[in-house]
Amino acid sequence: MLSNTGIVFIWNSIKTNVVYFCNMNSDTGKYIIFFGAMVIVVGIIIYFLHDKIHWVGRLPGDIRVEKTNFKFYFPITTMILISVLATIIIYLVKKFL
Repeated sequence: MLSNTGIVFIWNSIKTNVVYFCNMNSDTGKYIIFFGAMVIVVGIIIYFLHDKIHWVGRLPGDIRVEKTNFKFYFPITTMILISVLATIIIYLVKKFL
């Protein structure tokens, strides 16, 4: 009897966690559509302007080590710049949506 109660309790806690985790509404769909559209826009920009934005990834502060059989590349400055731009864009989207 005690083991049955324990199994039911574990099942109820798992069921509750799954329901809580999968709590989606129409706002979630709007955000997924928006971010999908942003990925498409960024892809189009990169496709058509790839020769104009060659400086991305080669900013001062980006670490690049190239030897004969070894390449190490860590674009720290580029990542910081992209993070700041993404933060500003997300802030503006939340403010106006």
